[in-house]
Amino acid sequence: MKKIFFVSLFTLLLAFSLSAYAGEGFYMGANIGLSMSGGDLDLKDNETGKIDALEYDSGIALGAAAGYDFGSARIEGEFVYQKNDFDKLINPDGDVSEASSGDLSSIALLINGYYDFHNNTKFIPFVTAGLGFAKVELNNIVHVKRAKVTDAPYNDDDTVFAYQVGAGVGYAVTEKITIESKYRYFATSDFEITDGTEKLEHNRHNLLFGIRVGF
Repeated sequence: MKKIFFVSLFTLLLAFSLSAYAGEGFYMGANIGLSMSGGDLDLKDNETGKIDALEYDSGIALGAAAGYDFGSARIEGEFVYQKNDFDKLINPDGDVSEASSGDLSSIALLINGYYDFHNNTKFIPFVTAGLGFAKVELNNIVHVKRAKVTDAPYNDDDTVFAYQVGAGVGYAVTEKITIESKYRYFATSDFEITDGTEKLEHNRHNLLFGIRVGF
């Protein structure tokens, strides 16, 4: 009886160990999803303190990552591209003008950390946070200067600090392949345009679907 007990116990421990470490190793992943406004893009004039609000539409978010899975914790480097078209400009007096053209895009490089909540199912919830830098670009903006409408498109860019936090759930299709859905809040520090005379701040809510493949 004791022999059966110890054999059963050893088998359970072995199964637990294999399950706990099955996901360890290098992996690559990709994401695609919806990039939504986290609020108007505030255009602040450093000289006057006045603020214009640039409203933009929902856009696209793409990501590619490579990392290492330690079992419950993961760390990865990620490349993220996001783009949103502008909708309208609201000046400090409340006047609204339709944006005739233009978009806001960003390319970010981030280091992300994950914690996976493993359980007895194939569904694995997780939380995540990341830090890095983003090159933010204003492209072909017509109504960018206060009280001035011009046919000449305006372009500018700046590289700033970026961060993101989020949560999601993965589904283990096989031992090496996981599909996942996640929510992320992405934001940057203020970025300057027009030779530093004006400053922008923005954030986004991203809904993403992706795949992760282990090696």
